[in-house]
Amino acid sequence: MRVLMIGAHPDDEVLGVGGTLAKHAAKGDEVYVSLLCEHVHARKNKPQHALLLEQIHAAKKTLGVKDILFFDFPNIQMNTVPTLHMVQAIEKAIVEVKPEVIYTHHRGDVNDDHRVVSEATMAAMRLPERGTIPGIPRDMIKRVLCYPAPSSTDWAPPYPDKAFIPNVFVDINGFLETKLKALECYGDNVMRDYPHPRSIEAVTAQAKVYGVQSGLGLAEAFVLIRE
Repeated sequence: MRVLMIGAHPDDEVLGVGGTLAKHAAKGDEVYVSLLCEHVHARKNKPQHALLLEQIHAAKKTLGVKDILFFDFPNIQMNTVPTLHMVQAIEKAIVEVKPEVIYTHHRGDVNDDHRVVSEATMAAMRLPERGTIPGIPRDMIKRVLCYPAPSSTDWAPPYPDKAFIPNVFVDINGFLETKLKALECYGDNVMRDYPHPRSIEAVTAQAKVYGVQSGLGLAEAFVLIRE
């Protein structure tokens, strides 16, 4: 199985879906990550770009990701980019990876970039159904799921039409430690002290909450868009 995770920023791949990606890789699935923003200019504690690339690739190795596809849309300014450009970038990743499963951001998020990427993915995922690209079957994409981002999805205003209400839970028993090790690769520029949602303790607690909700012990949660 070929899996494509689509994220706005470095670290989204770990925070949102790290345990699930590690589980896919352990099963022998080919896991790819597409990051729409290679730089993090808007962060207060931003690392030098060379160091950030080292951190990204260290997290990639920890999770078992096969390859990362980078784009360089502006950090926290993706809403200034024509939607068509974002959609075409994601379509490019879909054509290159040929995924059966796609993970992307949940649209009800306080982070503008996350919302833009989510909406662009919803348009791009229909590419195979148009039947215009040789070698891309119309039914290639079997499953599309949206993931939450700690301190973004959970901090969004409580509008009912944008609430994150998971209907799929993935058992990550045996993979939470891998996720936490991948988060440690990013260091202080991503992680914070407890009780911040992006602390090791909070990420662990959230996995337990989703695990209790689903009866799995430890879990990551998703909204299933299509299957």
